Amino acid sequence: MTIPAKTAAATLSADDLRQRIVAAINNPQFNGRRTTDGIAAEAGVPRPVVLDAIRTDMALARIVKVCPFRAEDGRPFITTKERFYKDATFREKLVDFLATERVQLG
Repeated sequence: MTIPAKTAAATLSADDLRQRIVAAINNPQFNGRRTTDGIAAEAGVPRPVVLDAIRTDMALARIVKVCPFRAEDGRPFITTKERFYKDATFREKLVDFLATERVQLG
C-alpha cells in the first residue's frame, strides 16, 4: 500500500524533505539539473511542497540554486550550488554572473 503524496509530505520533517530534494537533484541518472516537477516526482511529494521548501527553507537555500537558464519547455532548472560551480560551462557561469533578472519559480 502506498501513502498518497500529500499525506507523505505532511508527515515529513524539514530535514527529511531537504534530503529528498537534494537526493533527487543529485540523482546520477540526470545531469544535475532537474525541474521542480522531476524533483517532486522523485521525492514523492507534490510540486507546491518542493517550491515552498526551495523558497522558504534557509538550509536548503544554502544548498540549491535556480539555474539562470531554462529547459526547452520553459521550466526552470534547479541544481546544487556545488554542482553548478563544478560542472557549469564558462558561458553558463558568465550568464549567471551577468543576469540582472533571476529566474522565478512558478
